[in-house]
Amino acid sequence: MGCDAVRIRSSMFGCSLYVLLCSLLSGVVSVPPAGAQDLRVMSFNVRYGTASDGADSWPQRQDLVVQVIRDYGPDLLGTQEMLPFQAEYLQQQLRSGAQRPLKYVYIGWSRDASAGGEQCGLFVSEDRFEVEQSGQFWLSERPEEKFSKSWDSSLPRVCTWARLHDRRDSGRRLLFANTHFDHRGGEARLQSARLLRS
Repeated sequence: MGCDAVRIRSSMFGCSLYVLLCSLLSGVVSVPPAGAQDLRVMSFNVRYGTASDGADSWPQRQDLVVQVIRDYGPDLLGTQEMLPFQAEYLQQQLRSGAQRPLKYVYIGWSRDASAGGEQCGLFVSEDRFEVEQSGQFWLSERPEEKFSKSWDSSLPRVCTWARLHDRRDSGRRLLFANTHFDHRGGEARLQSARLLRS
């Protein structure tokens, strides 16, 4: 297996974390200053909620998904294959936690022309961050063209991003980005990684 294949496989699973770390570290690793705030980041492929998954269908696993998110309590959560009704359910359930409600701003748009289509949604802690700006671009040769596909992509793919201000550290701003690479197109995955890196 060549280096490109290893990179593609690695980036499929950790791209949102990679983009976040790149924006935070900018190539410099240092010891955090005294009083630095921990940042809890999570990536979660929730699997689209209309899939015919039998015993693993969304109604059978939705409460487990809520519990996993509650257990980790991320400040930033990047999701893949999220449908709007799933995002609404998660937001509602996480807010209603009796012991520790988790309040998130949800940012996400369909990757295709369907209003109810899959999203690479972001959940951003309302207590921790202020969203200054957000958007989405397509993983294609024409990233600003809605619903565009390139290379050997089987489906339109997107990167959803948000520029954030940390309420706990007035000088700290960061870029949170989340994506989900094509499941079939090897060239599309490689070119998508290059696009994100540029």
